[in-house]
This record gives sequence, structure tokens and C-alpha cells, in this order.
Amino acid sequence: MTISLFVCLFWTLFPISTAIGCSLDQIPNDFNISVRDTPATKYSDKVRAQNIEENTRKDIELYVLKWTNQERQRRRLPILKINPTLGKLAQIHSRNQATSGVMAHDSENFPKGWRTFEERMKKLKFVPPMVFGENVFWSSANLPSKATERNDYARKMVHAWMTSEKHRKNILHLNFSRMGIGIFDGYVTQLFASRDPSE
Repeated sequence: MTISLFVCLFWTLFPISTAIGCSLDQIPNDFNISVRDTPATKYSDKVRAQNIEENTRKDIELYVLKWTNQERQRRRLPILKINPTLGKLAQIHSRNQATSGVMAHDSENFPKGWRTFEERMKKLKFVPPMVFGENVFWSSANLPSKATERNDYARKMVHAWMTSEKHRKNILHLNFSRMGIGIFDGYVTQLFASRDPSE
């Protein structure tokens, strides 16, 4: 299994004249990772596979939250809570990395309007000042199918981030209270914020 980390990006957005960006429902509709429940008899193999993959991603996201918070609790820091808006933005960034084959915070290979960390944060609706951070990760291994393996996958991911000084600073940053995780084809984006973007 090949694992790669990329240096985290830490970004503070200080007073901007108005709240900027878009709300969650304005993030492109073509990016939909959910599959609506339908009677089992109507499931195609593809839909079943998508449901399995979606459940796997959700499990890994929760395990990443668990291991991240464990590291914070060891140091008596407040735990992080999941924010769905950050999660969707993180998911889009993971997809953009996967489709371009580039693991990075910023790249000209990403779609226009999504090429830099700053551009992505401006998609959020928030009142400044606001503090953001981002960790990215890539593994050549397939997403694990067993729950115990998913937990171990997330544990190793967080451990890898913790062995890197800059990634560790994001995980242990005192001002962060919210987190979103996005997983797509082995690319993982961990996005942090000082509060809910919608506040």
C-alpha cells in the first residue's frame, strides 16, 4: 500500500466586507454521493456497489473523527464536531484530486473556480474572521470492506498526519471546532474551521 501526505495548508481569513461565497445548496448539483433508498428488488448491481462504497466512506469519516478527537483529548483540547458543509466541500476537493491525478491543495489541473484553497473557502458562507485548515492524504489501497479494517485505515491515516509537524498543527489547533472529511478513490481531504460556516 502506498501512502502519501501533503503539507497542510493553514489559512486565516480576516475581515472581508461582507459574508462571501455560496450556501451548501449552491455547490454543484452534479456532485451527489448519496443514493436514495429504493426497494431491494429494484437495486442494480451498480447501485448496490455505490451503497456499499458510500457506507464505507461514512464509516471511515466517523473513524477519522474518532481518532482525530482522541489525539485532541489526550492534550485536553476541545473535541471537533462534524460539519456537513465542510464535508461536502472536502468531498469535492478529493474528487478533483482523483480526477486530475494530483494530490495538492492548489493546482491548475483542478476545475476553474476550485483551483486554490482560497477559492474553495470562498464557496462557503461565513462572517469573518474565520480560521480554516486542510490536510490531504492519498493511498493506493482500496477502501477496506470490513468495519475493523476501516477503523484501522482511519487510525493509520490520522497517525500519518500526526507524524508530520504541519498536519499535526491542524489536528491540534486550539481554534478549530468543526471538521469535514471527503473521500474519493483513495484521496482524503480533512477540512477544519473555527466554527460552522453557516453561523
